[in-house]
Amino acid sequence: MPFKSTADVVNAVVTSTEAYERFLRDQRMTGGVARHRAVNIQPCEDGNSLFENSQWQNYRCNLPPRLNIRSDASVTLIPDTAPEPGIEIWIREYDRRTGQAVFSAREPVQGNAGNVIIDFLWLVKRCLKWFRQRGATISDLNEFRSEIPATANVFLQPEGISNEQAGAIRMILERKLSYIWGPPGTGKTKCVLAKAARHCTDNGQKILVLASTNLAVDNALTAILAEGVPGDKVTRIGIPSKAFIESFPECCEERAFQSEIRQTQSQIRVLEDNIAALEKVRQLTKRICDKSAAQDDNYHKVTSRRAELGTIEKKLAQVRLLASQAREELKAAASRLDLAQRELGNLSMPTLLADISTLESEQTGIIRHRQTLENQLRNVGLLRSLFTRKKHELKDLILKETTRLHLVETTLSERRKKRDETAPIVSALEKKIASLTLLHEEARRWFESHQKQVLPLESKLQALQAEIETSDLDARRLQTEITAAKTELSSLDGRFHAENAEAVLADWRNQIRELQERLTRYKQDLSGKSVLGATLDGFMGLTMQIPIEVDRVFIDEAPYAPLAKVLPVLSLHCPIAMLGDHLQLPPVCECQNNSTIRAYWAKPSIFIEDAFRFGAQWAQLEHVDSPGLEIMQRSILKQSYRFGQSLAGLLDRHIYGDIGLTGLNPEDTDIRQIDCEPRENPNRNNRENEAEADKIMDSIEIWWHWAQQNHGELPNNWPTLAVLTPYKNQRDLIRKKLNARFHNSHIRDHVEVWNTHQAQGREWDWVLFSVSDTGRLQGNDPFFSDSSSRDGKPLINTTISRAKHQLRVFLDAGFWKQRTPNSILSELARLG
Repeated sequence: MPFKSTADVVNAVVTSTEAYERFLRDQRMTGGVARHRAVNIQPCEDGNSLFENSQWQNYRCNLPPRLNIRSDASVTLIPDTAPEPGIEIWIREYDRRTGQAVFSAREPVQGNAGNVIIDFLWLVKRCLKWFRQRGATISDLNEFRSEIPATANVFLQPEGISNEQAGAIRMILERKLSYIWGPPGTGKTKCVLAKAARHCTDNGQKILVLASTNLAVDNALTAILAEGVPGDKVTRIGIPSKAFIESFPECCEERAFQSEIRQTQSQIRVLEDNIAALEKVRQLTKRICDKSAAQDDNYHKVTSRRAELGTIEKKLAQVRLLASQAREELKAAASRLDLAQRELGNLSMPTLLADISTLESEQTGIIRHRQTLENQLRNVGLLRSLFTRKKHELKDLILKETTRLHLVETTLSERRKKRDETAPIVSALEKKIASLTLLHEEARRWFESHQKQVLPLESKLQALQAEIETSDLDARRLQTEITAAKTELSSLDGRFHAENAEAVLADWRNQIRELQERLTRYKQDLSGKSVLGATLDGFMGLTMQIPIEVDRVFIDEAPYAPLAKVLPVLSLHCPIAMLGDHLQLPPVCECQNNSTIRAYWAKPSIFIEDAFRFGAQWAQLEHVDSPGLEIMQRSILKQSYRFGQSLAGLLDRHIYGDIGLTGLNPEDTDIRQIDCEPRENPNRNNRENEAEADKIMDSIEIWWHWAQQNHGELPNNWPTLAVLTPYKNQRDLIRKKLNARFHNSHIRDHVEVWNTHQAQGREWDWVLFSVSDTGRLQGNDPFFSDSSSRDGKPLINTTISRAKHQLRVFLDAGFWKQRTPNSILSELARLG
């Protein structure tokens, strides 16, 4: 199949990377990634560091303790004061016990708190940016077809290396594109890469060493330095491990201009301190002036208010006296009026007039009734022979009415007489009351007039008193502030004066700007270096700023690097040697099996020829099993100095397909299997295995006591231990049980728990392997644990090879003994 053009491949990888970026962004938006709180964010004392040829600012903060993050993790910080997408940062140090962390940020961090997100988003964005800006510089793969003249790379095999290692070195030197494949311990890095690099530098060549992880880069450079390449010819670009910095400080990029940077930063700090001091002098001088002026204003104000207060007090005393007199006059007028009204009331004239009116009405009624009776009597006289009795009755009635009329008229006469006698007295009293009412109303108005003057005067008096009291307090406060400002001003050394301060400040600020510009110009001079080392991410970050030229590239642990990250290396147009083991874990790419993303982000870099064969044919590129090797030459290393013969044979049979892997380590890895009878739990998640988790806790406690007895009381000197498992659910279950079982112990601070995908590139003295899978638990059928499957083979290989001395395999031995086809776990279970 012919190769596609560079443009086709670049377009394909851009499309794949765009899809990956969208996926990761959606994961953030939907809460698919954990956010950890960062508080007490403060700049570090050492200021900035030089990474990827640019200044990164260093900060300290507090994260939650016991997070399972690596010390060189790439993280996004989203400050509380700023929205997403946040700031790119590198976690440089992290203490699991306390949560104290040190990180470097690409741009200044505002505020002292925020959230950190640990994912690949900003690294994926960086990769996408590189392809958009520099994708056209990638070379056509056909450039790598020709060989390098052997005469330019004569390599004489030294003592101490095998023929296959020497052959691998020669192939690297003679081919433009090569792949050195070897299981762990076969000398890929410490021998082949290091000696090839030394040979190149001895012949005046400049090399670039790349890898996916910081630890892998440090290991490769350490091996090169151990081969005798001078430290002043080696530069580690990016963020090295703490151990590398301590061992080779002269090689670290951030140390290249530290002396000049510190001196410049010191000059900036001096100027900033001077500016702060002069600003303080100006501030204090202005404060004293302002407070003195305010004190004078307050004094004049208090003097004026006190004079006004005296006038108000005199006027209020006069008004109160007049109001008191008016009140007494009002009381006297009211008393006289009340007396006259009582006298008038005692005469009861209204009652008398009412009685007269009633008697007159009664008199009229009696007269009318008597006349009616008399008329009836006259009519009865015509028929007296018939109504004698009626006549007598009418006469009696007329007599009674006449008697009653006499009584009424007599009483009426008396009442009229009394009325006539009382009327002049009433009239005189009414006139008197009218006069007294006028006098009383005049007295009331007089009193109210004076009383109305009292209230506002009293109110104004109280306001003036309060204002004077406040002014007195202000005067004392102002005096205190003036005294304090003068004391603080006198405490300064007298080098700074407020006169001409504006011009002085402007000059100092200009000096600071010039110094800051000088800081930005401190760039690593790479021209005099023979060996450059960086991660693939660091390489992209560096080459987006400055061009670099090298004669050869080494990519260590290449199968762990995705195609998307290794394709940019083709822009250097020089020979490339890849080293690694493609039967270990492939690149980490969690994207819900999106074939567009996986084609360039889950596929190892050694499939580089297939990228040019398939381009945007995502499914075909993703599912190709073996790398096409039309141009790339492969050399296989079969002798492992890490494995003993029994472990090498086990891996050769089940992983490497009987390539003849030989173990040369006389101390074989101690592998033991621990049988864990599974038990079902109704609340269990898929891939969880509580029986294994519980037995692992027992083994950790045994290891703890063994380490104390055999290696002393200082845990830093103990053999390292990690618990590995293929699955996140089992990893989280083990972490939960570890924290619950040893919550009052330091044990959990010395035990790491990872799923195998997170353990790539790392090693421990002891590894406890929780298989988790068994056919006797629902949802736990073998998958990653089956070395006979495509997905299980690299995971089992990676897990086992993480152990340097002791490997404990926790599994359901009864199930795996009966398991077919044969696999590593089946063989271990049968061996017991």
